[in-house]
Amino acid sequence: MEKPRFVIPMNKLERYRSYMKYHALICKFIGVWPTEKDLTKSIQQKWQPRGHIELKLGARGFFTVIFLNLQDKEKVFENGPYFHYNVGLFMR
Repeated sequence: MEKPRFVIPMNKLERYRSYMKYHALICKFIGVWPTEKDLTKSIQQKWQPRGHIELKLGARGFFTVIFLNLQDKEKVFENGPYFHYNVGLFMR
């Protein structure tokens, strides 16, 4: 019996990679892993984005923020540093 395979066409993968390159920031807190609810509230208060943002939680404190509005992304990236309970936020 053959195992099922999941294949992503290269053109779709490249479009997704390109979209994420321009619309997303990868972030991490060292030693603090806030809940999604707490993180969303903090982001809305501190960054005050004009457009929609999507939050994707990862492992070990990593999370990705995807911005619909590119000006929001640039503003957030350039206006740091940011802190959550006195812990610095690292982003790329």
